[in-house]
Amino acid sequence: MRIALFCLITLVAILWTFKKPTIGLFYFLILLFLRDGYLMERIPEIYTSWHIPMITGWLILVAWLCHVAQKQQKIRVPAEFIAMLLLGIVIYASRWHAAYPAIAVYMFDEFIRVAMLFFLMINVINNEDDLKQAAGVLVSVIFILVLYAYYRYKTEGFEYAVPSVYYVDRNFFAESIVAVLPLAFTFYEESISKWKKILFLGITGVMAGGIILTYSRGGLLAMVIVLAALFIKSRKKIMMIVTAILVLIIFLPHIGDKYTGRMGTIATYEEDPSAMIRIATWRSGINMLEKHTLLGVGAGNFNDLFIDYAPPEMKKYADYTMSIHNMFLQIFSETGLLGGGLFIFIIISSLLGLLRLRKDNNALESDKRMNLALPYALGVSLIGFCGAGFFLPGAYYGYQYIIVALLVVSKLIYTDRIKTLIAAKAVK
Repeated sequence: MRIALFCLITLVAILWTFKKPTIGLFYFLILLFLRDGYLMERIPEIYTSWHIPMITGWLILVAWLCHVAQKQQKIRVPAEFIAMLLLGIVIYASRWHAAYPAIAVYMFDEFIRVAMLFFLMINVINNEDDLKQAAGVLVSVIFILVLYAYYRYKTEGFEYAVPSVYYVDRNFFAESIVAVLPLAFTFYEESISKWKKILFLGITGVMAGGIILTYSRGGLLAMVIVLAALFIKSRKKIMMIVTAILVLIIFLPHIGDKYTGRMGTIATYEEDPSAMIRIATWRSGINMLEKHTLLGVGAGNFNDLFIDYAPPEMKKYADYTMSIHNMFLQIFSETGLLGGGLFIFIIISSLLGLLRLRKDNNALESDKRMNLALPYALGVSLIGFCGAGFFLPGAYYGYQYIIVALLVVSKLIYTDRIKTLIAAKAVK
């Protein structure tokens, strides 16, 4: 029954996509975020047999090409996308001297899918309404997953709150919530309706509680960074404080001594084997970069080469195969300065674009300035995601590329509006 219903929804979405490509894009984002959290456990056939996400992605591309041909739309190719293409080349090139070339090729395939999604997002999303709808999709899906995680945490006795203990890593889940939380809070601040304000404030609080219940130290630290950035910019600081207190009152009774013990090791990490394992992998990654500076040890090859580069005194903390818990060291150690530099450029360029957009907007007359609350929230989302990324891998297929794409497209949309206003003023 679930498969039949899902196939029907997919058919409707695909047909609708040819009329409005954004529908297919939003549906694809839903499939992406629900994959590990729900679909792989409940309806795995749509990935293993039906390959619905892959088919949907190709149909979005076809639908978009049809619209470009009909309406003669301009194709957007920003610097960040060019950098992604170059990064793809570096990832593929890293296989040449990798110990396991097949793994590098697999990572290249994964990254190319992400690059295609990035390209579609910056070209299918054409206006402010599309941008808000895309942000709304992310908020809605993550909120549903947080509720589902809490339900399973309470009814099935999970050790921590995640949608699935088989397919979802709690740190990745916390990272995803952190990235979307600023969008939910911005919808709260920008909503005019009283009921919408209550709704989005509640969603923000539930998301914050969801991060706490993942027991993720990296997620907690990233949330603190995000909340601090939102607090500085917020017009409703008192409400933020009240909400934070309510979240603590509601969620703290649901956590045990194990959680407080894990959080306590943030300051005393030397006493925690888990923290020492991460430090061991970080040291190993740095050693890889020092010995293979240009192209690294090969994309995806860190896990199998970890023990060869780990400091002797730290090998006792880990097994022979370990994953590096830092997406920045991951990309630098596996693809060298070339790949790491491009990765950093993609992130920094998108954030600098936001600063340039703000500067251009402030140059307008006060009554002509636009509300840049959503682009600012996306910038905070990216910073929060990167903060969590210091404790997690995912450099080739992480959700940071979705946030970067939305940030880049917001810059393009609002910059076009600024140029239109300047041109209109010049005509007068």
